[in-house]
Amino acid sequence: MLTAEAAVTEARIIRIPLVVIARINAEWGVCLPGDKSHSMVFDNSKIKRLVQDYRTAIPFAAVIREVVQWYDADRSRQYIDTKHDDMIDTIIGNFEKYLLARIEIWDIEQC
Repeated sequence: MLTAEAAVTEARIIRIPLVVIARINAEWGVCLPGDKSHSMVFDNSKIKRLVQDYRTAIPFAAVIREVVQWYDADRSRQYIDTKHDDMIDTIIGNFEKYLLARIEIWDIEQC
């Protein structure tokens, strides 16, 4: 969300189950379980306990804005991996079709 705000756009977050991703792209499916099981939550409470006077100098939101500005400052830094982008679109499209099919089945079963 912070990245979208810094880029002055709206984040479109879509939560897709790992099994769906793995069915569409087995290579990604192998890598994601470890990625999802070790998600990152950055917490500075430990350093604050150890160093009472510790204060962050730059808020995380400001860092994200700086990163977006760095990319915006030079078009050569703005590379789009079309193969990766196409795979994301394929995964989202297939997941949307799956959801629509499930809704139709559920509607039929309710009659």
